[in-house]
Amino acid sequence: MNDAYKIVLVGLTDEQIENLPDSVVGISRTNSVTELAVLYLIADVFVNPTHEDNYPTTNLEAIICGTLVITYETGGSQESAEWYGYSVFKGNIDSIVQQINTKVIFNRKADRSMIDRNETTNAYV
Repeated sequence: MNDAYKIVLVGLTDEQIENLPDSVVGISRTNSVTELAVLYLIADVFVNPTHEDNYPTTNLEAIICGTLVITYETGGSQESAEWYGYSVFKGNIDSIVQQINTKVIFNRKADRSMIDRNETTNAYV
């Protein structure tokens, strides 16, 4: 990916944050629903490269905040992405990058009237 994107990882320990490359932003774990909602709202896309998951709550949280989800075709993860996002073959990082490069640009330009971010975030928070 190019410098137009910033990777942000949430839920990390202090040690994990210290070991990240400069190009990646690390945020420690939060129990604040409001802080999580803000993080989802400011993101152009939520990437969840899970290899095994029944029905990930994180995907649902992103969707309720109006944030596009890109995930692997595993468990219930792909089912949530069918509603507002995309799933790619498990382990295919190139496909994730391709989805980010094409869908995020489209999503930035598209009318997001399908999901009212203020309404859903207020309901979530």
